[in-house]
Amino acid sequence: MGRYFRAMRGPAGAMLLIAAGLLATGTLMAQRDDRSQQQWAIIALHPDAGGLADLLTAELSQSPDVTLVERDQIRRVLDELNLQASGLVSRGEATRFGHLSKAMGLVLLGSDSQQKSQPLRVRLIDTRSSVRLLDRVVADASLDDQVDIIRQALLAAAAPLSVSEKQLRFISVMPVLSAEPGNPMHAECDMLTTLLSAEFFRLPEFVVLEREDLERLTAERDVSGIELKWRGATRMLELGLRRNEANTGWIASCRLATPGNGNPQLVEVRCETKNIAELRSKIVAEVLNHVGGEGVAYDADSAEQEAARFDRQVQLFRSASARDREMDAYKMAEAAYALAANRKRFDAVMRHIVDAIEEHANEKQWLSALRLGVRHQELKLADLQKNGSSLIRMMTRMPPEEVRKRMPAPKGFVGVSHYSPSLRATNAQEQALLNEILILRRNYVDLKLRRAKDHPLPTFICLLQKYDLELNHELPDADCVREISELMPSVYRSADEAGIKREMSDPYYRLLFGKMISTLSKLERVRTSRSTTPNWKRSDPQLWLDQLARLDAPLSRLANLRMQLHERGDAGLQAATKLLAEIKTFPLDPTADDTYVDVRLRTPAFYRLPPQQRHEYLLDVLVACESQQDPSQLILHANSFRMYLQRLPEQEMRPIGARIVALLNLEHPTNNPRSRSRAYLLGIASRYAAIDRGRDQLRARRNGADFTLETAPGAWQQYVARTLRPKPTGKAYAIKHVHYDNRKDAVSRGGELILCWGLPWKGMQLERLNLATGKQTPIGKEFKGAPVAFRGVQVCVSPNAIFVASDPPGFTMVTEAFTRTFTKEDGLVEEDIWSMAWWEDRLYIGYKDAFGMFDPETFEFQLLASSLSVEPKNPIDGRGGFFVRQLLTDRAAGCIWMTVQDNANADRTGLWRVNPQTNTFHRLSDRSTQLTAAPGGLLVHNNRAPYLAWLPTGTTTPIELPQFSHASAKTPGPSPKLIRVGEHVISERGGLFTADGTSHQAAVKDHWSLLQFAGDGIVTHYDHLRRTLHLIERKK
Repeated sequence: MGRYFRAMRGPAGAMLLIAAGLLATGTLMAQRDDRSQQQWAIIALHPDAGGLADLLTAELSQSPDVTLVERDQIRRVLDELNLQASGLVSRGEATRFGHLSKAMGLVLLGSDSQQKSQPLRVRLIDTRSSVRLLDRVVADASLDDQVDIIRQALLAAAAPLSVSEKQLRFISVMPVLSAEPGNPMHAECDMLTTLLSAEFFRLPEFVVLEREDLERLTAERDVSGIELKWRGATRMLELGLRRNEANTGWIASCRLATPGNGNPQLVEVRCETKNIAELRSKIVAEVLNHVGGEGVAYDADSAEQEAARFDRQVQLFRSASARDREMDAYKMAEAAYALAANRKRFDAVMRHIVDAIEEHANEKQWLSALRLGVRHQELKLADLQKNGSSLIRMMTRMPPEEVRKRMPAPKGFVGVSHYSPSLRATNAQEQALLNEILILRRNYVDLKLRRAKDHPLPTFICLLQKYDLELNHELPDADCVREISELMPSVYRSADEAGIKREMSDPYYRLLFGKMISTLSKLERVRTSRSTTPNWKRSDPQLWLDQLARLDAPLSRLANLRMQLHERGDAGLQAATKLLAEIKTFPLDPTADDTYVDVRLRTPAFYRLPPQQRHEYLLDVLVACESQQDPSQLILHANSFRMYLQRLPEQEMRPIGARIVALLNLEHPTNNPRSRSRAYLLGIASRYAAIDRGRDQLRARRNGADFTLETAPGAWQQYVARTLRPKPTGKAYAIKHVHYDNRKDAVSRGGELILCWGLPWKGMQLERLNLATGKQTPIGKEFKGAPVAFRGVQVCVSPNAIFVASDPPGFTMVTEAFTRTFTKEDGLVEEDIWSMAWWEDRLYIGYKDAFGMFDPETFEFQLLASSLSVEPKNPIDGRGGFFVRQLLTDRAAGCIWMTVQDNANADRTGLWRVNPQTNTFHRLSDRSTQLTAAPGGLLVHNNRAPYLAWLPTGTTTPIELPQFSHASAKTPGPSPKLIRVGEHVISERGGLFTADGTSHQAAVKDHWSLLQFAGDGIVTHYDHLRRTLHLIERKK
């Protein structure tokens, strides 16, 4: 709510501001039909806000209440103030702007950050006081769909602009606090804060302040004349809420304070009912009486009208890309529910409060999450007390057999809802809240159990829920084993009374079976782990096993054998053998997936056996299925067969896999119900049926001959392939990138390649490889780095350092003395780096949406162009997003060549020449271009005619090469990557193109991803399997 909420946390808090605008729509218009026309100025502070500014200009220009300042006049005023548009957000500047432009309202469209991922915000500022009347985040949706909502919010929020300065009042509603010791009443206090702020927002004579504006108007120091002027009209409203003596209503202790005045006004407001909305209205009336609001017309809307306005905000908050959006949506939903309760609003509250809990839990804000968890359980319990359970009502109105027909598979009925992630307590206060949640959950299930009395099936479900509580949500100091053991007779008795069969084909028994197996797993951890909480160790697990033996003998036998698997020696092996045999006789359902049986029982027993017995056991299963031509048992053992196939010797994988595939391809009635398990095992077996053939091919490639051009056709016979075998050192496992160092000192040593070795866990190590001697020399220390998807690794070499841009973002500077990674924390403009080039003593960097320099001596960054610039300083600057895809230096021509991809239709795509002495830019072409360095110049590959051109070293005019146009695939890219070798052009796909229009294709398995000149040859690719680096050279 634009001018109203608590200290708002970033864009999400600002998102609430739209609520205020729409909550006031209609009422304010009716109150202010006679207001004079206002003059507004609309200014876009962000490149992405231009479209919204145009749409709002068109919408607001049709309003009879608003006239807009022309854009030329806005620019003249900013020039006169020597101020950029972004400076209008600062305190006081909006007032100066309004004085010169005669604009009473200032609409600013911008973002809190220069990052393009940040959401846009709409602000409406009263230039008389520089106070924000509206501050909202634009939702992630079509602007065309939102512009009318934004217009309505702006017009509603602008109501104070029509009020004279003498009548205008500022108020800050502080968060309502509980005045009852030991009873914080967080939900009631938060709701009253929301309703009060929304109500004051409806009154045109009041501006509800955010914390930033409040601090500015109430500051003791550095107060300007503007702040002093409005300080006397500012009030801070503090409230303490408590219940009345009879617990039938509310008492609100109000404190109205004026900044600089040590005598606050104290008021006590009583409400004889528990209606929060009624209390809110009485508080507003009392505030009006004490701030000179006699002339303010105050009539509260009906509860349904106000609730409907809150309803409209919920979806708006959810669609916003902002922090705390779920919390804000929940507050709106609960306000609507409190005003006029109905089932739809209750469901909305339940949905949004769970999302808000998870939002806080994901940020590890456990106290807030736990408080919301308590409120969630209180609302659930209150609704059950008032309306009962629709499921229980339905189940108690018909016989159990009829219920079984309507709900044959009771998924989702059993178990208590979990929050994700699970709530935690890190101190005593949080532990008390967590305990309260656990108690409320038990009260909820106990109430359901009382409502289901005398009805076997719903009683069974409620008892299973109660069992789940004791199993997974135990109270502190509880004796968990004893608690669940004492519940078991009631659970089994209700199952028998409901006619539930002790067979896995009965879905209700499967629920019971699952709970018992889950208990078994937890008890097993009690015996084998030291980390289990003490309340599971207060009683011997044998207590539960004995109870299970009395109630369910077949399941008890399975449970006891499962517990014996951990015994050493023959005892554990015998238990595994018996458990597998027992499972075969257990009444399983062959038409359903038995996760609990397979994962919790069969698989542990299977892997307790020695390898030879596992082999024999599964072969017996396979033979039995083949003899019966029925793959049911095979599918039941899907998980075991998967692990079994993985461990078979290579010579046995294929025949066993083929037999399994043949069985699974049989048409059989048991296949379809277990289609997921069947498909899973079929995919595994099919892969292993051909595993030996695939491995033979892999082995042949690894051990085969090196890459060669001996059989390549045509002009390829003028070239020879050369293979290098750089040896990885330390943890290095593969070459991720290769860069040829073309500096004179490196060339004088015989030519050197910079190898970027990949290390485990996204690490990287640099190394020099001398092409003449084959010597490898490590460079600097290891650092974090890995190729960026679709762009690889960017490397730039200077006399004293090597710069590497990779993933994680930013770039790393590697020297003999140190290795350092630079990110935004170090002053980097943007961490997504596309290209780099070295010139004299500076590193030029092409970022995503920016272009700049770096001084490696002072570690200072300088920005030369940015998509976010308000006043462009050069042809690249401003005008929206762009990529600097390539940077190549030409010292003979005294320039850096740059290729740009424009992402904002601002006509910057093409080849540019940058003069690093003057930092001036000259554009040579408007085509999407790819540059490749070669001896004597650059090959220019365009996405449209002329497709290829040659840019000789030291010149600035490309020479067209129409005779090689057939080398281009003529794609928008352009593609493929090409390199010029004298009278030939070679592609990354192994093609060689001549000037007579012919092409010759070498046999290549992979693209030559490293294609670049290196001394007298060309680096083509690195073979990861053979760990070989390949080059091609002209025959001598």
